Amino acid sequence: MVKNVKHAELLERAQRLRKQVAAASVVLTVRGVMVHEDCDAVEPAHLALEDQYRATFAAAPFEVHPVLPAWEMETWLMQWPSAMPAYRPSWREPAEYRGRNLGLIRRAKEALMEAVVPHGLKKAEREKFKTYEEPDSPGIAAKVRERGLLGAPEGKSASFDRFVAGVRRFTLTAPPAR
Repeated sequence: MVKNVKHAELLERAQRLRKQVAAASVVLTVRGVMVHEDCDAVEPAHLALEDQYRATFAAAPFEVHPVLPAWEMETWLMQWPSAMPAYRPSWREPAEYRGRNLGLIRRAKEALMEAVVPHGLKKAEREKFKTYEEPDSPGIAAKVRERGLLGAPEGKSASFDRFVAGVRRFTLTAPPAR
């Protein structure tokens, strides 16, 4: 939403979001808004992008919570390798991501697509293999939640840690719902 956007367009987008939140506030209690954008760069790129979001929405009547994964959302999913075959049993568990600083992986989506392919597939099998695609993300996240893995990531991601800290801060300080 804010990356590589000219200032005038950015202000227009922010105003459009404010109007949407105001409309929703007629029937809902809006305590905050999560805004997502892949950084398309390794950590600590999320910090500068977060500053842009905070500056853009500084005057908003709601709190903004940036959801800014380093490179792409897939870097966050890689924190739970066991969720991959739990979601799709034909996938290989990408154990090579355990203990790694995942925020430094470039082209994370492509890395995850490759990582779940079982070793030793013949070329014809590989061409037909259903590998990771973006629409798989919610299903993988559901497996992380169902298996109780969220609090025990097996890789490191400063952008994810910052997101979690922001959500915790918000939930501890947010006013009770009406």
